Amino acid sequence: MEKTTVIGDYFKNGGLNCAETTMRILIASLRDMPRDTQKMMSGFGGGMQRGLVCGAVCAAVAAIGMKTGRMEPEESREPSAKAVRMFLEKFEAEFGALTCAELTEGIVSKSDEMYRYCSKFVAFSADIAEQIIKEN
Repeated sequence: MEKTTVIGDYFKNGGLNCAETTMRILIASLRDMPRDTQKMMSGFGGGMQRGLVCGAVCAAVAAIGMKTGRMEPEESREPSAKAVRMFLEKFEAEFGALTCAELTEGIVSKSDEMYRYCSKFVAFSADIAEQIIKEN
């Protein structure tokens, strides 16, 4: 399914938040993540409902961790940490911030403008996370 279709069908029109939508895109494109992984992102929309780290960013970091993370303490966490740093640097370079409050300053929550504006964070996060995951 095309990312723009998923964003339109699920983010604005379907009632999923930015984090859920980002994860849904990554589940569809990566194909080996359990579909119910999306559930864990429900509380992350709107920067955890507080304007903190953007939900799309949280979902991308979660997906990167799912693919590059470790299970045991003696395993190195560096591959995952490196991949997450790379994602965060790219997102921040593109948009100038990581927090929902900064990214959406002056935009009315749940407005058509917000959905149009935040859709670019969802699409970018999914694209960059997928690229990083496939490279690692």
